[in-house]
Amino acid sequence: MTTVDRNSTTELADSHPRRWAALFVMLGAAFMDLLDVTIVNIALPAVRDDLGASFASAQWVITAYTLAFGLGLITGGRLGDRYGRKQLFLSGVAVFTAASLLCGLAQSPGMLIGSRALQGLAAAVMIPQIMATVYAIFPAGERAGASGAYGGVTGLAAVLGPVLGGVFVTYDVRGFSWFTIGGLALVALVAQAMPRRVAGYAADASG
Repeated sequence: MTTVDRNSTTELADSHPRRWAALFVMLGAAFMDLLDVTIVNIALPAVRDDLGASFASAQWVITAYTLAFGLGLITGGRLGDRYGRKQLFLSGVAVFTAASLLCGLAQSPGMLIGSRALQGLAAAVMIPQIMATVYAIFPAGERAGASGAYGGVTGLAAVLGPVLGGVFVTYDVRGFSWFTIGGLALVALVAQAMPRRVAGYAADASG
């Protein structure tokens, strides 16, 4: 049973001609998520002044995201195994996009903290699907390159985050609108690029 499942995963990888396009749009979502975290860290003092938040409330803007992401990460991965990685990834991107819009519209510290917690939960659903999908749709010989691309995106977001954070503080303190536009574009691209059903590698290996 295990051998058959692993072979079917390899056949899917070999027969999926748009696997690099799928990786590109998934990395776009990862970049959006990582950049958001870095930008908020830089822009937090300006956000605090803009909303009249206390120091404790300002810290919860960061903590709410981190806590929700950490608590939901394992569950997000298991949901992808059970219900399909494409569906979970699309749902995560869509909710992350909506939460970004809510962050931009926040009129109080409480609303911003709640929106950031929603972002964290959405990221916990979205992010685990990326590498699991790489193992499902890429042949073994190409997985190292795909994994390296993910690492490169992580580093790029870490470098650009402080720069863009400074830009947003200067020109648009709560400028999350571009995350909304980018998220909607990613939903459309993922819907086209990812295979209709992506088997979970971990689920396949367990039989």
